[in-house]
Amino acid sequence: MPAITPHEFVAKWKNSELKERSSYQEHFIDVCRLVNHQTPAEMDPNGSFFTFEAGAAKMGGGNGFADVWIDKIATAGSNRLIPWISFTTNKTYLPLVVR
Repeated sequence: MPAITPHEFVAKWKNSELKERSSYQEHFIDVCRLVNHQTPAEMDPNGSFFTFEAGAAKMGGGNGFADVWIDKIATAGSNRLIPWISFTTNKTYLPLVVR
């Protein structure tokens, strides 16, 4: 995939009015391109350890979904984990969910 420069990234997302649910996957893919990291589909074509919308248990009980999930066991030797910075909430999320 082609890289995206910081200038291109900011230009694309700074005035975005998209809702998180409709844009987070494209935003995350752009973050991957920005830091030269494989996207979930490039790194894990089967979706077995790095994927969007993975089922996950909530810390307070019940079930939900992780926007971006990467299996910490499958990537134990990797130092390439990157945070997902939500442009809609200005919060940083790590793509780690314990399954």
